[in-house]
Amino acid sequence: MVTLKLVTKLSEKLRLCATCIGPFMPSYCQGGVSSPQIQSRFYFYWPVVQMLEHEKINYVEMPFSDLDRTKSFFSAVFGRELQAWDTDYLAFADVGLDGGVYRSDKTMQTNKGSALIIFYSADLESTLDKVESARAQVNRPTYYFPGGRRFHFLDPNGNEFAVWTDHEQDETLVKS
Repeated sequence: MVTLKLVTKLSEKLRLCATCIGPFMPSYCQGGVSSPQIQSRFYFYWPVVQMLEHEKINYVEMPFSDLDRTKSFFSAVFGRELQAWDTDYLAFADVGLDGGVYRSDKTMQTNKGSALIIFYSADLESTLDKVESARAQVNRPTYYFPGGRRFHFLDPNGNEFAVWTDHEQDETLVKS
């Protein structure tokens, strides 16, 4: 409730539209429109969509060379739609951590010192099948670690990700 009041007060004082306040907006927002009706509806939902917590990670940005291929890959494998903000930026939300991808020839790989983005899967083998079907390269086959199993892959742009589970293939929990 405090966040809602603070954001509403801020928007009234500065006359900011939904586009200016946050990167994600409900589909009824017209982006760039400073209508009080749109603002009030947007700010009502905004704290639910993106909870802001002091000094907590809440957004991540990653490089990708081919944004169209990126949209297709994440849709096919994880069922997630990325929203285009312009020709060089796509955004995603409601996937555990909000973020975006930007056009770049650089890649994220742990052997280059990059952080590793790790997805959770309740069915690791099914996710692995989807990753391989979407033409990603598995660069570290499934292995055990304390608390679960995981594999690493390079997406079609060459960025490294991992997927983990706390389940065995028979759906029992991995024994630590």
